Amino acid sequence: MQKKVKKNTKITLRKDGILKYTEQAKLDKKISEKNYEKVLNLMKKMKPPRKMLVDLSVVVMPPVESRKIIVKMISSGWTKIAVFGTDSIAIKTISKFIMLTAGVNNFKFFATEQEALKWLKSNDKKTNPIR
Repeated sequence: MQKKVKKNTKITLRKDGILKYTEQAKLDKKISEKNYEKVLNLMKKMKPPRKMLVDLSVVVMPPVESRKIIVKMISSGWTKIAVFGTDSIAIKTISKFIMLTAGVNNFKFFATEQEALKWLKSNDKKTNPIR
């Protein structure tokens, strides 16, 4: 069953201290700025190491102005970022570009949320950005 694009991105702080960012909206500058502010507010409640779980199962290609805001959000001090939910080469390429532009080198793509969480909770610091 394919998920549908919604009006808002879902951003939550899980009980285990991992921020979960579920992209389910068609991004524009206004939505991206709102997401950035929400992530920054949740980060204030987090203790290091800060880890992010990103669900891209409903993502559409973000416009350039949104990508710039996402780069700011991603470069805000994350220890590990795990991405799952997409097989799209285009989305993975843009995601990798965003991560590298933001200076993030400890990120990894996964097929499932369970695999992504296992890696986030581990002490593994090795990355494998292309999967």
